[in-house]
Parts: sequence; C-alpha cells; structure tokens
Amino acid sequence: MRRFNGIYLLGLLFCSNSVFSGIGINGGPCQYSSLTAAIAAANAGDTLYIEPGNYISYIGVIDKDLTLVPGAPAAPDNSGCETELLTADSSAVVINGNGASHDIHGGLGKISNAAQVVFRHLTLDNATAENGGLLAVIEGASLTLDGVRAMNGYATANGGLIWVNSSIAQPSELRLINNSQLYYGEAVGHGGVIAMDNSELYVSSSSLGGTAGNASSVAGQLGGILYLLNSEAGIYGSNTQLNWGNAGVDGGAIYADYSNVTFTNGEIRNNTASNNGGGVAQMQGFFETRYAEIRGNTANGAADDSGGGGLFVTGDAAISVIDNTDVLFNLANKNGGGLWGVDGSQITISNEAEISGNVAFVDGAGVASSAMLTLNDAKLLNNTSPFGVGGGVACLLCTELVVESGTVISGNEANQGGGIYLAKGSSEPTTINASIISDNLASDTAVGFGGGVFLAAGQLVLNSTQLNNNSAIANGGGLYAKRGDEFQTIRDIELNNVVFNGNTTTASSTNQGGGGAYIYSIDNLIVQDVLFNQNDSDNIGGALYINYIDQISIDNSVFSFNSGGSGAAVFNANSAATINNSTFQNNVATSHGGAWNQIGSELLISNSTFSENAANYAGALRLSHVDVVVLNSQYIGNHANSSGGAMYLSNTQAEIRSEYGTGEAVCDPSQLGFNAYCTQFIDNTAGEYGGAVYTFNNSTLDTESLAFLGGYWTGNDAVLAGSVLFLFSEEGSQFQIQNGLMHHNGSAVNESSVIEVDINGLLDMSSLTLVENQGPPLNVVSLATDLNLINSIFYNNSQGPYVDFAVSFTRACNNIQNPQGTSQSMGGNLGDPIFVTDGRGPYRLAANSPSLDACSSGPSTDLDGLFRPGSNAMYDQGAFEMDGIGLEDIIFASGFQN
Repeated sequence: MRRFNGIYLLGLLFCSNSVFSGIGINGGPCQYSSLTAAIAAANAGDTLYIEPGNYISYIGVIDKDLTLVPGAPAAPDNSGCETELLTADSSAVVINGNGASHDIHGGLGKISNAAQVVFRHLTLDNATAENGGLLAVIEGASLTLDGVRAMNGYATANGGLIWVNSSIAQPSELRLINNSQLYYGEAVGHGGVIAMDNSELYVSSSSLGGTAGNASSVAGQLGGILYLLNSEAGIYGSNTQLNWGNAGVDGGAIYADYSNVTFTNGEIRNNTASNNGGGVAQMQGFFETRYAEIRGNTANGAADDSGGGGLFVTGDAAISVIDNTDVLFNLANKNGGGLWGVDGSQITISNEAEISGNVAFVDGAGVASSAMLTLNDAKLLNNTSPFGVGGGVACLLCTELVVESGTVISGNEANQGGGIYLAKGSSEPTTINASIISDNLASDTAVGFGGGVFLAAGQLVLNSTQLNNNSAIANGGGLYAKRGDEFQTIRDIELNNVVFNGNTTTASSTNQGGGGAYIYSIDNLIVQDVLFNQNDSDNIGGALYINYIDQISIDNSVFSFNSGGSGAAVFNANSAATINNSTFQNNVATSHGGAWNQIGSELLISNSTFSENAANYAGALRLSHVDVVVLNSQYIGNHANSSGGAMYLSNTQAEIRSEYGTGEAVCDPSQLGFNAYCTQFIDNTAGEYGGAVYTFNNSTLDTESLAFLGGYWTGNDAVLAGSVLFLFSEEGSQFQIQNGLMHHNGSAVNESSVIEVDINGLLDMSSLTLVENQGPPLNVVSLATDLNLINSIFYNNSQGPYVDFAVSFTRACNNIQNPQGTSQSMGGNLGDPIFVTDGRGPYRLAANSPSLDACSSGPSTDLDGLFRPGSNAMYDQGAFEMDGIGLEDIIFASGFQN
C-alpha cells in the first residue's frame, strides 16, 4: 500500500482517541462514544453532532438519512455538543482510519440502501478498501460532502477515496459542495479520488486531486482523479479544481465512458496520463466545458495514435469547449497538445474559447482530429508541434472540419501547416468562414510547407477569411496545397472575399516559393474578390505559385505590393488561367514578371489593370510558350530594368485586343472618360528594349503569332530600342498591329524607335496613328521581314520611319512623314492630317483632313469601337473613323429595338 504523507497529522492538534468524546443526536445529550453506536441509535432524518477531536475510528454502514456535523465542545455533564460548531474549518473533527481496512467497500464507511447522507465540515483520513479507500456509496444512496476534507485513501481496485456504484435502476449520487477538498487518493485500478458506475456526481466550488508540492492522486489505470462509467457529472464553481491527478493509462484528471460531464467555471490543471488525455479522456457520451481553464496537463503516450495533452475524445463521444474556456500550456508526447479526437468523435470549440500555448511533439499542438471538428468563434494561439504537422489544427483524415465566423488561428508553429494541416478523409469540401489565420510558421528547413494552411487532401473553400503574416521556410507562406503520392484527393480550392496579407516564404531552391499561396496539381482554383497584398517569396511566386492546375479563374481580385524572385504576384506553370476584372499593382520581382510569370498552357485576361509593377525582365507580364488573349485591359507605369516594361512574350501566341460592345464582359468606349480606351499601355518603361512590349522567339518548333488590335499607347519608353514595341523572332512568326494610337512615346534623351522590328516573318500594320513621338515611329532592320503597311498616319514624330531596302515591303493608302536615312519610301505623304480634339479625345480627323475617305478597304471598327466605313464606302486613314457608326446606331437603324 502507498505510504501517505503526513498531511493528516494536522489532526494531532487534538488528542487522538479511539473513542469519541461525545456524539449527540438531535439535541440529545452527548452520550455516544462511537459513531457506529450513534448511527445505530439514530432515526432517519436525524443529525449527529460530533465533539471536536482527532479520532481513530470507523464510521460503518449508514443505511438511513443522516447528517453528520461538528458539535460544540461538550459540558462536563455531556450536554452541549448537540449545537453545531459553526466553522468552515473541517479539521475540528478528524475521523482517521489509521490505514486500516474495515470493509471491502469503503475503508471508513459505506452509504447504502438509498440513504440520503450529509457530512459537513469533517475531515476523513487514511483508510483502505478494495473499492472506495475512504467511503463507498452504493444501492442508490446519496452522499453530500459539505465543506469536507477527505484524503489519503487507498483502493486495491477502484476509487482511491470514494467509490460510487449502483446495481439498481436508481443511480447512486455524490455531491461535493462549499470548498470540499478531496486529496491524495490512490487506486490500483480506476479513479484515484472517485470512481463511479451508474451514478451521479455534483461538484460545486470544491477541489479534487492534490496540491502543488505534495503527492498527487493516482490511478493505476484510468482516471487519475475521476473515473466515470455510465454516469452523469456536473462540476461547477470558480473555486472548483481538479489538479495533480495521475493516470497509468488514460485521463489524468477525468476518464469518462458512456458518461456525460458538464464542467463550468473551474480548472483542470497539472494532471498527467501515461497514454491519452492528460486532463480528460472522454470515451462515450459528452464532455462540455464553459468558462473553465484546462492548463498544464500532460499525455505521455508513446503510440503513434496517442495524445490529448488537455483533452482526448474517441468513439461515439463529443467534447465541447465553449464560452471563454481556456485550454492552455498542455503537452502531448504525440498528437493533440490541447485536444485529440479520434474514431468517430466530435470536438466543438466555440464562443471565444481559447486553445493556447499547447505543445504536441508530433501533430496538432492546438487540436488534432481524425474525426469531426468544429471551430466557431474560437481562438487557437501560439501552439507548437516541433516535429509534426498542424501547429494550430491538424485534421488527420478527419471526416469533417468546419471553421466558422470569428475564429482566430494565430502564432502557431509546426514543421508543416503552422496554422492548419488539413488532410480531409471525405469528399465534402472543408469551409472556413470569416476567420483569421495569422502569424503562423511552417518551420522545417526542408519541408516547411504551409505557414497558414497546408491542404494535403480534400477540397477547400475559404470565405471572407484573412491569412496574414504567415511564414513558411519552404513553400506556401499563407496556403500550401499539393496532390502528391500520399494523398490523391485534392480537387478544388475556392477563395471568396479572402485576404492574403504579409505572408512570406524564404525558400530558394528550384520550384519553391508562393509567399501567399503555393498550389500544385489540383483540378480547379477559383479566386473571387481576393486581395493578395505585401506577400513575399525569396524565390518564385511572391503572392501565388500555381502549377499543373486544370483551370484557374481569378475574378475581381487585387494583387498589390507583393515581391519575389520571379512572378512577384503570380508564378504559373502549365495551368490554364483566366483573369477578369482584376488589378495587379506595385508588385516587384528581382527576376522575371513583376505581376505575372507564366510558362506553358493558356491565359485569358479581360478588363484588368496592371500598374506600377517592376522586374528585371517583364515589368508586369512575362509569358513563355503560352497561348494568350488579352481583352480590354490596362498596362500603366510598369518598368523592366532590362526588356519588356509591361510585357515580355517568349515563344508565345498572343492576341491583345479591344473587345467592343455594351454587355458586361465587353467594353463600350463611349462610356469611358476623355482620351480613355479599352486597351491602354501608358507610361511603361524598359532599361533596354520594349518599353511596353518585348517579344522574343528563338524556337524552330514554335511559330509565334502576335496581334495587337485596338490599343492606345502613350508615355512608354525604352533606352535602346522599341519605346512601345520591340518585335524579335528568328523563325517564321506572324505579327499584326491594327487600330492603334501611339503618341508621346520615347524621350529626347533616348530617341529610341517607337516600334522596333527584327523578325523572320510577317508584320501587318494597318489603321495606325503614330504622332509626336520621340525617335523614329518604325524601324525595320531584319532582312527577313515581310512588311505590310496600310491606312496609317505617321506625323510629326521627331524622326522619320526607317525600313531597310532589303525588306519585302508592301504599302498602300498611308499618310507618312518622310523617312530617315536610306529607308524605303512609305508609300504616300499627304501632309498635315489636320487633327482635332473632340469629346472623346485628340488626334481625330478634321472635316477637311486629307486622310478622310482615303482608302478603299480597312478594318471593321476603329479605336473608339465605331463601325467602319462611315456614311460612304470609303475608309479613313489612321486609328479613328470620323463618321463611324456606333453600335446603338446599328441597332436602332435596323428596327431591332422593336
């Protein structure tokens, strides 16, 4: 038998007696010298008054309704003890079993036969039994301990201090109230303090277990303090404590099986389980805690599936941590530092409950689940999994994870998935709503993926959620998702009204990055109303890295102030993407693609703006081996240190055009402001070539096809050549430039060409207006170029155009200023085209312009979206048709409106 410490020696303040000084019943004389005699003499409902003292005695069997209280000191005639000693000090009367065992059940006494018994302000100490080292409550009986101290009990089976059991339909009951203290129990089996079966427990403002610096309560198997089987427990009160319990298997403080527990306003602290549930192990039934603190508990299980430093739940059981409950600084040797749920269980954390400062040496420092987990207005803060995944949350093939409004997952750390590790075990998507995931870290130097969220399996939907200031040493500062060898079930990710702000990754290896998000090999990615701001990658994809995705849709989103090596906003490889109504601004790449860098597949951009982005190459957009269509988009103020101020197109099929109409997805120039156009390249610059666009094709396998249809170009500049366009191709490419207005490009310092042509292929130029630019408007130097120039106006540029005599050159119906040097003739110089400024902007033709109705053919619309030709069958030169017909005029003229 365990040797107890000397706490009970407090009783030696009194004389130790084997007989009582006096016990009175209901106001009678203090005539009884033993409890057994007084109990035998008492009637149901009586009160026994015990004179103060420290007694070595046995209570015996109580099978009737009785109350036992301290009495006042007796007079010499044995009168007076019948008055209750009004004291909260339970040490006035000490009943000490002297380590003896008087019954197989209840070392000091047994309550039976449905009796209702109250002990008030007594100390029960030092006894032994098979079940219930001090007391046993059986056969539907009820025991209330009111301000009682019970300690130093030993059970060779269950219930170190008290065993509560009922084999009949009526459950037995134990009530602990008014600062009762049950300390230092030990059971070889279950329940170091209390073991219950088919019974009920009520605890109010009382303490169970042990105290700091003294021996704890111990169960050799389950429930270091409480063991509950087929029972109900309500534990309440701000002074209620379940501390310093120790279980040889599960449940350092509480083990509950087929039992329901409500725990409110108390604390469960400094308990230890050798396997699962350092604080609580819930096997069946439910455990609900409100306004409580579960702190400093430890689960030491070594098995891979063990854990639950604070709480453990399994089977058809549920744990609810709600209403400002704190689960703090708990430790699991394996999984779930705060909570661990497995095998069909349910965990709910809600209403400002906080899971903070917990540690799991493997997975899920805050909470880990392989079953069902719901977070609603929960706080998971500063939890750490130093050798595993899911610092805040680990969903390990869980059946369901729901994260609802107000949840904050912040400051957590793990090797992977610093905030959340999500490996969903079912096909239903995981939805995270209106939550904050911030300041989390994926710390492994090799595989530190997903600082905020690591998606390993399942589908993910983020709604109105913020991912801020998360960091990954390897990939995916905010979000990481990859379908790999272990899991093949990632299909779709949907981001709606989400913010990625200040997330980072420090990876420098090839194909690593994604400061905001790293997403690899999934079916579909939907990005709707999302802000990527101030994310950073030391390598590629400052805001977003995407690779091998079947379809990407980005709509109404903003990428701003992101930075990275290549693709400061987005790096996309081998993924078909659509960008609509989105903005890329102030992103900076140290290598290629200030806003977007894509290799392979297809790209559609519509109604979007790229502004103030910068890179060494491709200030805004770098595309390689891509089929791209760009509709109605703006490129403003982008810069490349080398080439491609706005775009760098390599071995790419591109069509950059204005799509006219009055519908939602098209552009109506009449609704734009003064001198504004559906497609614009404004104030883009390059340190070498291609102030707006640089094209490059060196592949003998690819035939490059580029079309610029309906564009406005002004304020662009390049130091060496091509202030607007630099077209370079070695193998049979085809280029088309149509309906473009280019004015005030270049600079007096550089005097570089506006359009530089060095291609082996065909260039068709038609209906262009190039006026008041610095440098030659056109410079064609490649002898392998086939050039067609029709219906265009080059006027008042600082230099004339140049086309080498060896170039195959077809020109017709132009008004071109005199060429420079030894250039070929431009095929027409009608003199001043006589421009006017109208309500739409400058460089329209006046009524007396020589360029009016000068051509017999031309494109079907002009730069303002007006239909050509106008009132007669002839076409105007340049980008604008003076009498062009608007779309609404066509509709009403046809009578279609009727």
